[in-house]
Amino acid sequence: KLAAAYVELAASEHMLRQQYEALMVREAAIYRQSMILESVHNMAIGLMNQYDPEKVLQMIVAGATKLVGTPHGFIYRLDKDRGVFYRSHGLGIYEKDIGREIPINEGVVGAVYRTGKPYIANNYNKWRRHSKVLPQFPEITAVMEIPLKSAGQVIGTIGLGYEQKTFRRHEVETLRRFADMASVALDNAILVTSYEQELRERREAEAALRASEDTYRTIFEAGSDGIIIHDLQTGQIVDLNKQACKLLGYSREELLGNNVAFLGTGVPPYSEEDARAWLRRAADGDSPRFEWQHIRGDGRVIWLEINLSRVQIGRQVRILAVAGDITERKRQEQQIVWLAYHDALTGLYNRAYFQKRL
Repeated sequence: KLAAAYVELAASEHMLRQQYEALMVREAAIYRQSMILESVHNMAIGLMNQYDPEKVLQMIVAGATKLVGTPHGFIYRLDKDRGVFYRSHGLGIYEKDIGREIPINEGVVGAVYRTGKPYIANNYNKWRRHSKVLPQFPEITAVMEIPLKSAGQVIGTIGLGYEQKTFRRHEVETLRRFADMASVALDNAILVTSYEQELRERREAEAALRASEDTYRTIFEAGSDGIIIHDLQTGQIVDLNKQACKLLGYSREELLGNNVAFLGTGVPPYSEEDARAWLRRAADGDSPRFEWQHIRGDGRVIWLEINLSRVQIGRQVRILAVAGDITERKRQEQQIVWLAYHDALTGLYNRAYFQKRL
């Protein structure tokens, strides 16, 4: 009985030892997985704090090699227009092969692109679907590539190579999680870079616009004619130069915002309706030139010759009015007409006047 009890006790001890060893193995696996997940989390945080896409990619390949314990890793990026993947980053044996291109459907990267899933080629040296354009590295016995995605589409891969080892299922799952977070970080970096580029281009455009406006203002103010800018829809004065203020006899503040009819006498053909008719012609693309009677701020009536045109100033379409004082010319024309029908000495009507009346 004692012998039987001893055998039973020994068997029970052996079973307990096996259960303990299995428990320790599971505990070690859980601990290893916990450490890996913590490492993935910490790497992801580091990636999220980096906004340069090139540096993000370098961190991605470095992080992936660290997770599986290999010095050999690379990044393939998609150039869809050319139908190729190109190796943009490399570590270990792949560092000397940066720039290498492979057709979009060849090799391991082609399998990842077609399926959108990770792909493992253990016993890589005997793998039958090698790309003909890639050099063979005899040292590498196993290759795994994980997709990098944007908006659900494969835009590249994280590639890893082993020497004298094979990739296992838990490594695929770890790297898949890492690749998912890496893809988000890469998208974020590309978005930030794109925003910064857009902001930089906008600032450059604004600087160019300011320089253009400075040039425009210099020309605008240096003109000998009065230059008046009208709103395309309302005809209101939105800008004018100093010469225009001097010509019209009003201050800039008095003129801005006023209707173009403010500058006329109000009597046809210099009324509000006449002014709007001229502006409509200009708005339709015509460039009318006409004479206009204007009452200055001091009450004096002068004659203007006005040329209207539709122009683009900055980002807005305006009507440009260039006005010149022709009062003296009109006075001379009237003098010529008067002399044609009057005697220069007496001021009385001459023979030409009576002949015309007859």
